[in-house]
Amino acid sequence: MSPKTRALQKQITYVLLIQALIPLLTLILPMSFHIAATEMPLTSYISQIIIIWSPLFNPLVVVVILTPYRRAIVTVIYNFIDLIKGISLENTVTFIDSSVTQIGQRQQQHQQQQQRIASLSNNFSHPIPSSF
Repeated sequence: MSPKTRALQKQITYVLLIQALIPLLTLILPMSFHIAATEMPLTSYISQIIIIWSPLFNPLVVVVILTPYRRAIVTVIYNFIDLIKGISLENTVTFIDSSVTQIGQRQQQHQQQQQRIASLSNNFSHPIPSSF
C-alpha cells in the first residue's frame, strides 16, 4: 500500500470513528439534558439547538478531515469568490493587454496632435493681417 493510500485510509478511519460518536454527542447527551433540565429553560433551549444542528456535523467532519474533499471545497469557494468579483486570470491578462494597447494608442494620438500643433504654429508664424 502506498503512503498516500495509507494516509487516506487513516483519515477515513478517523472520519468513521468520529461519525460513530456524533449521535452520542449531538442527540443522546442533549436529549438527556433536555429531559433532566425541565426547570432550566436555557439548558433545554441549548439542547434543542444542538439536536436540530446534528445532521450538519457528519458532512462537516468529512470535509474537515478528508484532504481531497477539503481541497475541492476550498477550490470551489475560491472560484465562486472570483466569479462574484468578476476577476479571473484570463480576464486580468486580457484587461492588462487591452490597457497597454490603449495607452500606446493614446501616446500615438498625443504625438500626432503635438505634430499638428507644431505644423500649425509654423504656418501662423506670420502676423495676421488686420483686414480679418
